[in-house]
Amino acid sequence: MAIPKRSAKNIAWQAYKMRERLEVMKRPVFIDGLPYGTHACEGCGKQTDYLQVAHIFARRQIVGEPWASSRYLTMKLCFYNPFEDKIGCHEKIDGYKDKALRERLEERAASRLLAAFGIVIGSDLWNTLLGTMTPDGRVRWMESHVSRDTEIRDVLHLRPTDGVVREKKHGVQSS
Repeated sequence: MAIPKRSAKNIAWQAYKMRERLEVMKRPVFIDGLPYGTHACEGCGKQTDYLQVAHIFARRQIVGEPWASSRYLTMKLCFYNPFEDKIGCHEKIDGYKDKALRERLEERAASRLLAAFGIVIGSDLWNTLLGTMTPDGRVRWMESHVSRDTEIRDVLHLRPTDGVVREKKHGVQSS
């Protein structure tokens, strides 16, 4: 019997990530309230076919899965275009070349995640305190304080099989 190259858990996570990437790529882009369409970079608004899904927080090991790959904490960003010989927004934030852009995208991603859970900054005292945190602080707070239950599965669009390995051991199915 051949040894599988990828585990069942890995395959399940890849399916989840692919679904989330597709949702990000279909998402219309609005910057400062202005519509830019679906083929635009969420960083600069440029219309281009050179778009990648970027993890806004995960590259610095701030957020774990499934949060890091969720549609709320990823954005479609332009990247290096060989015809223009210019770096894109993805390289700018990954290489810390544009601090203002990185901070703006982190703020937008953190706000998007909080909104998905129905949290509005400033709606009460606790949410006002949450508003004083940095964007990555708010995301870390969400990850550590929200209980791991069906609400998380619903908000992050997880399926029961995502990231779960089910093997039959002695005729009993375990998870």
